[in-house]
Amino acid sequence: MNTLQIVCSYQQRFGPRGDTGYEVCEDEKYRPGKPCIVYSFGSLFMFGFEEDLIKYHQCEVHTYDPSVPIADHVIPKGVKFHLVGLGDNVTTNSEGWKMQTFSDIRRTLKTIDILKIDIEGGEWVSLAHALQSGELRFVKQIQIELHFWGQQRVGMPLVRKLTVLKQLYEQGFRIFMHERFWTDECERKMRPPHPNITLCVILSFVNTKYQPY
Repeated sequence: MNTLQIVCSYQQRFGPRGDTGYEVCEDEKYRPGKPCIVYSFGSLFMFGFEEDLIKYHQCEVHTYDPSVPIADHVIPKGVKFHLVGLGDNVTTNSEGWKMQTFSDIRRTLKTIDILKIDIEGGEWVSLAHALQSGELRFVKQIQIELHFWGQQRVGMPLVRKLTVLKQLYEQGFRIFMHERFWTDECERKMRPPHPNITLCVILSFVNTKYQPY
């Protein structure tokens, strides 16, 4: 994860610095097309990344987040907001959130230019299901926060997480940018003289096997 697997000659930052903005590859093969479709999972009603994509690429943005009620929040123009979460089955979870798989959600759309995932540990089981379904072949780029918290919290042991990353590689996804980020939840303090570490990283992938729908 600390090694870039492909060179993106032209990268552009969309959204703010920190863990709510992401690098997008603007090379001709991978840049958002016209029309541009963005799926954004996880929001907390922070739309800097999505608004920049709307501004520069006129993207149609679908944002999914069931964790916070819409009431008293403003949804930016161009964003279609869905109170649905990303998971590995169709259900209503213990929090009362409606969950769907990537396969079920993608049936309503076709090619996806940008798939952004920031769902606080839920990315692992969701990615595993999406990889198994083969639906990621229609995705040009993935921007994702990965959380290497323990199995009890994210529902997957470390060895299985590494298998998910290997499967992403096998299906054609290559890392063109990686970025560590530090929050109280992510940072682990080590005994001196060892430096502290973070269990959280942002990875940006391009799909070298991308297939238009």
